[in-house]
Amino acid sequence: MINRDRIRQAIFYIGVAAFISGIAGNLLVPDATGTLRTLFTALCGFGAGFTIVGAVAWAWMGLVKRDPVAAKQLQIDETDERKVRVREKAGFTSWWISLITLGVLLFVFVVLGNPLAYGLAFAALVIHRVGYSLCLRHYNKQL
Repeated sequence: MINRDRIRQAIFYIGVAAFISGIAGNLLVPDATGTLRTLFTALCGFGAGFTIVGAVAWAWMGLVKRDPVAAKQLQIDETDERKVRVREKAGFTSWWISLITLGVLLFVFVVLGNPLAYGLAFAALVIHRVGYSLCLRHYNKQL
């Protein structure tokens, strides 16, 4: 069973580490330009996002644990067949949306003639599809 509290904590700590890494990179290499500067800025942005998401989720679970009625309702919501099916459907739909988005990005990068960008977009597209295939095989064996 997945320990969701640990996942929420990990998201928070990964966010803090990424944010601090981005800030440290900007401070230690102040004359960074191009890709390196973009990397530091992206680390700050993703770090801030992960930190906020992790902190809010962690705080929410702390509040839910203190309220037995809310905890019972959350447990019902997580195991309710209809809600589980809706989450599966939403996940599959978002998978297709991200696949199409990666394909469009790949096309745009090819048109713009940026070989590094379209190489990365193509690699992300392949990882996306291979991940789906591996998960599909895993769950077919499991069920």
